[in-house]
Amino acid sequence: MYNQNTKSFDFDEKKALEAILFIAEKVSDKYKVLKILYLAEKLCLEKYGVLICGDRYARLPYGVTPSNSLDLLEKLQKEENSELALNQNNISLKRKFDEKYLSKIDIECLEQSIEENKDLTFEELKRKTHDDDPTFNASNTEHFISIEHLVLGTKKPNEILKNLETIYE
Repeated sequence: MYNQNTKSFDFDEKKALEAILFIAEKVSDKYKVLKILYLAEKLCLEKYGVLICGDRYARLPYGVTPSNSLDLLEKLQKEENSELALNQNNISLKRKFDEKYLSKIDIECLEQSIEENKDLTFEELKRKTHDDDPTFNASNTEHFISIEHLVLGTKKPNEILKNLETIYE
């Protein structure tokens, strides 16, 4: 849900986990999973005015990264009975994603992002989420990226910002 006061979405950890599991069924590299999630969220924001899990995005050396999802993966890596195992940067699933937590819109955007990005190299993904990404370059002095800067990386930023202001008042 979008919070007008803070101009941000609330992070849904359960949806983030299910989205990560969904992506990791097709792509096992941790870096790719996080980049695909970021690009899916941006796509969902552009097409439907919502985010899949409402993550908070950080400007990191290799591009924009979903910060809460990265923290979640690191936490799960330390847990013995986790839903996934992380060996260096390779994610192994211990269960499939639970479809009751992801909407049709979520799955559509995740699938599109997977299809568009799964075969990109590390350097290509870095360039897409760093050098060529207006979101990354719009807020070059801040570690965390505001929703306004996230929207700048879409094709219709003014329309999306206006919708966020009216839909969630």
